[in-house]
Amino acid sequence: MSQSVNKKTAYALAIAGCLFLLTMATTGWAIEQLLAAQHWVSHSHKVISGYKELLRVCLDCETAQRGYMASGDANFLEPLNKSLQSVSKIADQLQSLTADDDVETARMQKIRGEVENKLDFIDTVIKTYSNSPEAAIAIVKTYKGKRLMDKIRALIADSEMWQRQLLKKREAAVASLQILVGFLIVVFTLLEAASLIYTYKLNNAFSEDQRKRTDALEAEIKLRLATEQSLRETSQYLARSNQDLQQFAYVASHDLQEPLRAVQGFTTLLAKTYKGQLSEQADGWIDQTVSGVDRMRTLINGLLQYARVESRGAQMEAIDLNAVIKDALQDLSLLIDETAAEIKVDQSLPTVQGDASQLRLLFVNLINNAIKYRGDKTPKVEISALQITPNWQICVEDNGIGFDMQHQEKIFVIFQRLHSRNQYEGTGIGLALCRRIVERHRGTITAISTVGSGSKFMIKLPINTGAISTRRVEEIVA
Repeated sequence: MSQSVNKKTAYALAIAGCLFLLTMATTGWAIEQLLAAQHWVSHSHKVISGYKELLRVCLDCETAQRGYMASGDANFLEPLNKSLQSVSKIADQLQSLTADDDVETARMQKIRGEVENKLDFIDTVIKTYSNSPEAAIAIVKTYKGKRLMDKIRALIADSEMWQRQLLKKREAAVASLQILVGFLIVVFTLLEAASLIYTYKLNNAFSEDQRKRTDALEAEIKLRLATEQSLRETSQYLARSNQDLQQFAYVASHDLQEPLRAVQGFTTLLAKTYKGQLSEQADGWIDQTVSGVDRMRTLINGLLQYARVESRGAQMEAIDLNAVIKDALQDLSLLIDETAAEIKVDQSLPTVQGDASQLRLLFVNLINNAIKYRGDKTPKVEISALQITPNWQICVEDNGIGFDMQHQEKIFVIFQRLHSRNQYEGTGIGLALCRRIVERHRGTITAISTVGSGSKFMIKLPINTGAISTRRVEEIVA
């Protein structure tokens, strides 16, 4: 239920957010359109005012001309000069304001032309009057000035009428947009309120569901804490049992040494003293006893090594595997010489955190196994390393007899053998000891093989980022 409520709440919040964004966008667009419409309303008012101002200036110029001709007083020309200066400025402003309308632009050009003609006419009359008032009056009586003024009035009236039509449309557009903006705000506000109310209800339902889940989770936590305590007690019991078993294996193996030495001593004396004096059968029994004692000693020593991996291991430190392999090969030098084994070691084995003596024992066992199970071929062993973060993978590969992959796990179990003692000597402890050593180093060991084509043992050890050896070492070849 909580997942369904949670999804619905998320959808409701998403819808509310979308509505809010849509409201903002739509309202923004409507306000933008409203401002644009208001701008054009203001624009129409400016054009109409400009036309009125232009007409007023033209009338002022004409009034100044008449006053000057009627009185001959030059003071009437002062307002004329000011009006002449403002005509061009007003005309330029109107030209700019009507640039968006081709019809109005053409009409403004005509108005400007007629205004210039009117001003030229006034200038001609004034200049003529200063020389001959009668001539100036004759020019005025041609009614050219009146005709020019009538044209200006007519053109400005047409423009003003056109602008008022535009103004009416634009004011209507402003009113419509104002209604639209108000409508959109109301509609989207209602939708937003509805979505928020729905979200609130969903959130209440979700909160109730979460409370129930919290109660259930608290109950489960209590149960798990109780189970964890039980497991902790069981783990402590198993740890004590494991420690006791290790101690037992060590003590049993250690205490067996003394009687075993006595048995070995007496059987050796029997063999030396009575060899050839007894029957052939008795000599065979003595030989079997000596051989059995030797195997028992080897087995006990193997058990001691296996039991001491955890209890007698040294402190972990940075160990250069190049030096470890060199020591291991030194321990196996006689076997290597006897079998003419070829050992090839990677040029740059890494440095890892470990126990030097145990790692040496690990590689002694692996190399010894590789040589032991060589078949009829000259044994060849290759040791290499590859960094596969977060581990180093160290491979020990041989060309021996190999094994069937169905026994892949069996070979690492203590006392498990794939061959009889008559075929290959051994206690069945070596690879089990290897796994125990690797696991103490927080690593893993696996093997792949093909019968008759050799085996490859792969050891993964954690990378020691604090100290990785990169020096070049000599290749060690038997």
